[in-house]
Amino acid sequence: MGVPEEQAQRFDANMYFFSNAVRGIESSYDPKAFNEGSKAAGIYQFKPDSVTTAMQRMRNRGIDSKYVDAMPTDPREWSDEQADMAFYANMFSQTGSDEFMKKAAQGDAEAMKEAYYRFHHTNRHEEGTMDRTNKYINANDMAAKNLFLGVNPMTGALGGLGIMA
Repeated sequence: MGVPEEQAQRFDANMYFFSNAVRGIESSYDPKAFNEGSKAAGIYQFKPDSVTTAMQRMRNRGIDSKYVDAMPTDPREWSDEQADMAFYANMFSQTGSDEFMKKAAQGDAEAMKEAYYRFHHTNRHEEGTMDRTNKYINANDMAAKNLFLGVNPMTGALGGLGIMA
């Protein structure tokens, strides 16, 4: 994404926040989670057909095929690294995702929600999903987490979140 080195810590913190929030929304942080109805599995709740797609997107993004081929096909058996790589490869490989992912990397909570709804979750209008999304991704949480990480949300490397105290 061409992130300047002086902005890398902020980028990493925001992307970690985003992926961690999605883990919470999807599985309540349970890597063994399984939805009997949809067959979605793992920490990010990949469905069987989306596992194949995510693994191909990992290859397309330059992840060594030997690494991808050695991954289990059941997301409940993935390591944290494998799950995160599949999640990010899937998110960044979709048409139109760059606009939202760049804003998410800057700490924009609304862009994180929109990226989640457009490129990961399949039904944005489920009331439970909307409630969980608002619980795990909100601007006040972003400010608190950035302060905890030592990033000032008002004057951070990317110009802050624009959150007023």
